Amino acid sequence: MSSHHLNPLVTRLTTLIQRHLSDEVIALYLRGSGARDDWVPGLSDIDFFMVVRDGILEDIPSRELFERTLNPIVSDTDQRWPRETPSLRVVPLSHLSTNPVGSFLTGIDAQLLLGSDVLGQVPKPSLSDFSRFGVMEFDRFSSYWARGADEGRVSRNLSEEAAYQQYVVLKLAQTALLSRRILEVRKQEIADAFMKEFPDFSLAHIVDQAQHLRLTWPKPGEEEVRSFVREATLFPRALRKYLSVKG
Repeated sequence: MSSHHLNPLVTRLTTLIQRHLSDEVIALYLRGSGARDDWVPGLSDIDFFMVVRDGILEDIPSRELFERTLNPIVSDTDQRWPRETPSLRVVPLSHLSTNPVGSFLTGIDAQLLLGSDVLGQVPKPSLSDFSRFGVMEFDRFSSYWARGADEGRVSRNLSEEAAYQQYVVLKLAQTALLSRRILEVRKQEIADAFMKEFPDFSLAHIVDQAQHLRLTWPKPGEEEVRSFVREATLFPRALRKYLSVKG
């Protein structure tokens, strides 16, 4: 599960941003599994996080000027690496102080590619702050996925659906743990901690299966993948109900 072959994509994006947006960009990060060397081809996302100067996104003319430069750079990487589908989130510097828990979590899961490590300067929140953030994020994600509000499902093939569902399961597991003041970032550690914290949850094994899928991808047989997808679609609603009862 090495992310070494992401290097050409990362280098290309970093070079273009440095060349064309160096005055606007304070920091550019690779985050998530790509930054942890935990990236699985065909299963993992490629996430970038960009911090820009305050004011760049605040008014329409400045935003439009910035986007006219940034959009061709993003399109370039999309065209060169169509199967990787990299994503880029852009936030102003002031966002880091208005969302300190989210910013801290992003920082511990990120690799600096360009600029100053402003995420590394975000102070560690208290355990109660982690817990409140976890409750909020779990409620946000689980309520969306429990409703099945997913327009892309009908257009995804089995492999794409499995990739999507393993992300959903592990993300919900992580935020459920965070609501209990348990902070885990790596997928295996999330799976292990979830099984330990919620052993009586009837679908707890789905978290373990999601990680197993990552470890064996793309080798799992079709029936194994179909079985995982069937149960994983039940996971958001079931976990939301379980936690509401358990308190």
